[in-house]
Amino acid sequence: MSRILAIHRDCGGPATDDDTIYPGDTIPFLTEEEFALTCFTCLTEISDRSELRLTEVNQQ
Repeated sequence: MSRILAIHRDCGGPATDDDTIYPGDTIPFLTEEEFALTCFTCLTEISDRSELRLTEVNQQ
């Protein structure tokens, strides 16, 4: 099973906590018209989707 992990480009850490790694087909915070997310690692406000790097994580 694969999931998507959102990485904050500035700090290199997870933008969401480990419990909110989303299944590959839909990522709720990326579908919102008004995008805003606080980085879980550095607590910086992320206001643009381009500040994220999405990585596929394969789990067994």
